[in-house]
Amino acid sequence: MEKGWSRIEKLLKAGDEANKASDTDRALEDYSQVLTEIPKSIGSLPEEKRREVLNHVVSQLYDGLGRMLQKMDEDERALTLYEKALTHANDPDMMARINKDMVQSYITQGNFGLASECFKNSKLYSDKMLPRELELFKGQHMGLPVDKCIRELEGIKGLLQE
Repeated sequence: MEKGWSRIEKLLKAGDEANKASDTDRALEDYSQVLTEIPKSIGSLPEEKRREVLNHVVSQLYDGLGRMLQKMDEDERALTLYEKALTHANDPDMMARINKDMVQSYITQGNFGLASECFKNSKLYSDKMLPRELELFKGQHMGLPVDKCIRELEGIKGLLQE
């Protein structure tokens, strides 16, 4: 099992790295290999452990695919996948990463209320995340007035400090 599970983890990591490098084809290939590897790797596990492993993998796949869609400016579809990823997530770090991805999509869409909700839902955020969100506001991002962007960003900063 450990050998098969480590292969799944390597494929997930490779898919995530390809995704970050905007190599969509490679990311999809790695993610699809994960799906073919799962039945071989977890069949002998007890039911509870198998469910835990599947939820973890499914959550990572949804999150990775959501990030791919987000890079292609498909934020609406990305958010649908992020929500599915959250329903399967069983790891606080994974939940924090998914929430971060959701915040970025909501901000890109100009939906600051839901972006703020994602911050409120996760107590795992730190100031390290803020510079990425600041980038989204440079130069009246998405045609929104600068003063509105600043007000909303101040609200998000307040949530980070709570």
